[in-house]
Amino acid sequence: MGDRGPAPRREAEVRRRNNKGTATQLGPEELQQLPFEIDYNPEPPELTEAAEDEEWHPAAKEFWRALKTDPARAWMTSADWAAAQIVCESISRDLRPQVVGVTETGDVVKDRVPMKGANLSSYLKFMAMIGITESARLRISKEITLFKSEPTQLASVSDIDSARDEEVQ
Repeated sequence: MGDRGPAPRREAEVRRRNNKGTATQLGPEELQQLPFEIDYNPEPPELTEAAEDEEWHPAAKEFWRALKTDPARAWMTSADWAAAQIVCESISRDLRPQVVGVTETGDVVKDRVPMKGANLSSYLKFMAMIGITESARLRISKEITLFKSEPTQLASVSDIDSARDEEVQ
């Protein structure tokens, strides 16, 4: 449905089970008929020469390193890694000093400018799409439990009429 509203509950906390529809799944026979080989466990690409030459901004490099160890990596495909590389490149360019003007002598003046809201929104949408945050993973029904915990106990519900009667007395 999108990313509006509160994040869904964890599977253990859900009371009502709605039908989520059916997903089309390819079986081994259909996968064998594809005209290309599928990489079931793609490794993140090494930083390209262009990224090394332009020296990504430290924030973009940190995001790339974090993405390589994030639990969402389990669901990432080769195309997701390629998109992540493009996003890191764009983030790096947005965070670098940019041309803000030219002096009368023709010298270019560069300075750091705030990231545009539309760009930041696009980056956050990409991150949600691949399930970087917990709320994004819950929205795409990919739950990760990093720490063992006791089952969640939902609050008990009391009858509103009896509670009102107790308060009145």
